[in-house]
Amino acid sequence: RVVQNSSKICPITLISPQADKRIQANAIVLPQLTNMLPSYQINSKHWDKISHLPLADPNCNTPAQIDLLLGSDLISQIILEGVEKISKTLLAQNTIFGWVLSGLVAEPVTTMT
Repeated sequence: RVVQNSSKICPITLISPQADKRIQANAIVLPQLTNMLPSYQINSKHWDKISHLPLADPNCNTPAQIDLLLGSDLISQIILEGVEKISKTLLAQNTIFGWVLSGLVAEPVTTMT
């Protein structure tokens, strides 16, 4: 489903934290990409298996605005060697920006009565 259309394109340069890698790209400009993600605060105190990994986003467990989506056309320039299986549903992948997490995080569901 298309939520928004855009006719604006902005050239950008993505720079790794160590400033040793630069990627040129064109960004499609939208007023908003999506709602805040993750949709709720994720309890990360039990993430012992990833405490040694420098995360690309150290606050990835806290809901925040998404400013940029990277397309698959850039993935070969971003992904580095290194994948760690954190759980049955969660992976960590090494990138030029640091490690990124993907998959599902099991969280207890609480209901208000």
